[in-house]
Order: sequence, then structure tokens, then C-alpha cells
Amino acid sequence: MLMTNASDDEESRAVRAIFERPMSPRLAWIAGIMLLSSGGIYCLAYSILSQRPDGLGIGLEWALVSLLPWLIAFEVGKRVNYDPTGTWKANWWRIATILAITAVISVAMQNLLWADGQMSGRDAAVALLRRIPPALLISMLLFLVPMLQQKAESENATSSIDGDLPLLPRQIDWIRASGNYLEIKAGQRHVLHRMTMSTAEQLLRQHNFVRVHRSALINAERVSKHDRGKIADELVLHDGTRLKVGSSYRTFVDRAFGGRFGRERWN
Repeated sequence: MLMTNASDDEESRAVRAIFERPMSPRLAWIAGIMLLSSGGIYCLAYSILSQRPDGLGIGLEWALVSLLPWLIAFEVGKRVNYDPTGTWKANWWRIATILAITAVISVAMQNLLWADGQMSGRDAAVALLRRIPPALLISMLLFLVPMLQQKAESENATSSIDGDLPLLPRQIDWIRASGNYLEIKAGQRHVLHRMTMSTAEQLLRQHNFVRVHRSALINAERVSKHDRGKIADELVLHDGTRLKVGSSYRTFVDRAFGGRFGRERWN
């Protein structure tokens, strides 16, 4: 029963991560392809049931115009709002701008694909009004869901004590996933501790720790240099340890350390 509960908890955190953090490039491509495919199949089934001659191509165009831009807006919005230290910082003006631009792009694509660039001003205004429901849905996901989830996680973290970790936060240099355990580095000590990375992140996010990789958590006070490469970035600690930055965490690491180390590239 305990193993089942732990598994369910991990699955719940994985689902929450989709709303809280941007997807990796690979996962974003998969989500986009699935969205286009499902939209195309939906339109094809609808045309068959309504005895209309629309084919799969029309369905894919509809998904491209009506669905894909909002997925992109959702991902861009997460990158605007998410803070690598775990603090949710909602920016209304940026989100409103992203949604407005998305609506305009969607209507422009509709005009190009379906109206041969001949859409009237009235038709364009009506098309924009039809974009209000998806814009409201995206804004709800960007503001309400992560806020409620962060509140729940903060309560869980508050109810936990530092004794859940074998060391005090100020003693820890970095934490790295190692199978079902965490490898905790503190000075010359390496400690293996059975805990999930998500739990460690919740406990340490208020102690200036930054998630830099799916399997790595780092004490920001130990970082001495941010090496920016063309393919991958690395963070260099005071003791010379180099930790790679995950591609989906690159933006957040830049935000966390950009003002501290500047924007120059080191390799």
C-alpha cells in the first residue's frame, strides 16, 4: 500500500510538472504532433458524421490554426511565469500580450489558409472574438492551476522538517539523483539518502536551491561561474565541480544567474 501511494504521488507530481514547468523540446514536439493528429482525426470524424466532403488535410489545417498556437502560448507563458527557485511570479501584462499575439497569429493563419488573404475587417473581428474562450482557458491554466499547486506544495513543505534530510540546507553543495536515492554532496562528504528529487526540491526551494536538471539540484551560493555553450550549459562550483544544465532548465538558470555572471559565453 505504501509503495502504491508513493507511485501515485510521483505520477501526480509528474502531471503537475506539465502545468508548472515548460516541457522539454522533445516532449513539446510530441505534444504538438499529438495535438495536430487528434485535431485532424476529430475534424475527419465530424465531417464523416455530417456527410461533408472535408478530408484529413482540412482537419490538420484546423488544428494548425485553432489548437497549435495555444499550445505554444501555454509553453511561452510558463517560461514567463516560472521562477527557478520555485516561486510562482505571475506577470499579467506579459501573459495578456502573449495571448493577444497568439489570437492575432491564429486569425492571420486562418485568413491565409481559408480565405486566401481576403478576410474582411468584420470577419477578422468575429474570428478574434472566437479566440476569447481558448485565451481564457490558457490564462486559467497559467494562473490558477500552478498557484493552487504551489500553495499545496508549500503547505507540504512547511509541514516537513529539515530532519527529513540528513544534512542542514546550508551544508549541502548539490544534490543529484542516483537511482532510487539522492547523492548529497556537502564539502568532502557524499551521502546517499532515499528521497525523491521532487521532495528534496520542495524542502530546499526556500533555501536558495535551484533545479538545474531533471536529476540535479544546486545550492546557488556555491556557484562561481556559468559556462554557456552552444549545445549545453554548465555551472561551475567553488570546488571546481561542473554540473550540466538541462535544456528545459536553461532559461531559468539564465534568469537565476544571468545578473550575477553576465551574458558572455565561455566556450
